[in-house]
Amino acid sequence: MERRKMKYRYLFFWIFMLFITLPGLASVSIQEEKQDGEPVVVIENNYYRTVLAPTIARMPLSYYFKLTEHEQFIHPEEKIKKDRASFHYFGGIIDSIPSVSGIEDWDRKGYLWRVPWKSKIGKGRGWVKYTGEAVFNYKDPVSNEEYKLKFTKIITGYEGTSCLRMDYRIENIGDNQAKFMFSAHSRTGIGGSWNTGDYFWAPGEKCRFYYSDNYPAYKDTKEGAWLPWPLKEATDFVLKEDKHQDIFVFLPSNWCVVGDNNTKETLFFVSSPIKIGKRKDMMKMGIFMATDGYVVEPCLTYYIGYQDWKKPEATIGLNSGEVCAFTLYMTAYKGVTKEQVQNLKGANSNCLLLEPPLLRRKENKDILELKVVVPGEGRLFLEKIRMKRKSTIATIEMEAGINEVEKEFPMLKKGEELLLLWMDNSGKSKLAVLKSNEKNDN
Repeated sequence: MERRKMKYRYLFFWIFMLFITLPGLASVSIQEEKQDGEPVVVIENNYYRTVLAPTIARMPLSYYFKLTEHEQFIHPEEKIKKDRASFHYFGGIIDSIPSVSGIEDWDRKGYLWRVPWKSKIGKGRGWVKYTGEAVFNYKDPVSNEEYKLKFTKIITGYEGTSCLRMDYRIENIGDNQAKFMFSAHSRTGIGGSWNTGDYFWAPGEKCRFYYSDNYPAYKDTKEGAWLPWPLKEATDFVLKEDKHQDIFVFLPSNWCVVGDNNTKETLFFVSSPIKIGKRKDMMKMGIFMATDGYVVEPCLTYYIGYQDWKKPEATIGLNSGEVCAFTLYMTAYKGVTKEQVQNLKGANSNCLLLEPPLLRRKENKDILELKVVVPGEGRLFLEKIRMKRKSTIATIEMEAGINEVEKEFPMLKKGEELLLLWMDNSGKSKLAVLKSNEKNDN
């Protein structure tokens, strides 16, 4: 009985802290507007303004980062328009299913831009939400079987953070097993455009080669080959107007980033595990890096084109009634360098540890040293753990950008640990669990 009471007290404590600790001046809004005569949904807070365009299936179409005053997506066409007969890039994120590249030139980036969407908006305390749903039929390019999928995308914006959450749900509502490819085809232009100094990064020791054009070093490299990572041609964007070269590689990872080392701004994509029916998988972070632009491709497989359909591992297979679901977070940061990105050991959806935290002892005190970058307003909780019980010993308020912490608190006893927990309106992230170093006395 006493243990149950402790659990409830702990739950009520966190609910209470959620309401009283996060800044009250922050706000987030969602509203329906018109752009170029087309209906759009605008989500806005103190850190960004993002436009969702359901009629052309660009969600988001744009993401304006207020801290740097830069748009983060490329927009080839000046105006948007609903055209279900001819493909237009328009820009933003193009969710591409059942493939990215089509059989014919006009048949590109899947079916979502060609079918009507059902949309609704909602809001609550500290968050707003857009829900879009589309249903479409298509034929297997090899077997000619007809499939039917229901695609649902929920986009959530929060007060006080640049983090945008995108929940995906793909359901097979047909009678046959449905095969498909998927990519969140993201036409990013960090810092407002494609400029020398832009870069891509994802963690890993090897990348999977897809294809390349006009790079002599990769002329004889076979599709599917695993190459040592990083490859400079795939990480560093160098604008060349006189000669086109490109390379496409994948890294199995739950996060990747595109950045501008001149303006010191970054856009992170962080993925949850992918649920495919009863099994789980990891996102394949793709990068198409050319000398005249680049595209980030979080994908479900290592393939994006109909020409690869016959390969067993090229498509996802869902039985009738099965669901593929995952979450993709998009978070912008200011002040982070390329070197800091490449030294990261991991990435949360709403914070980054720039250096491993250090806990040192001085006399009868413990001192925490920490360097973290956060995308908005929130609090760092220092929790003491003893015998699986937790108690908060300190809280530290933080604002968007790089925060350097040196916090002194009563010495941990033998068997106790220190949990570092970051919380903002988008959720909480466990940063580290530390043990006191009794020998490090300085």
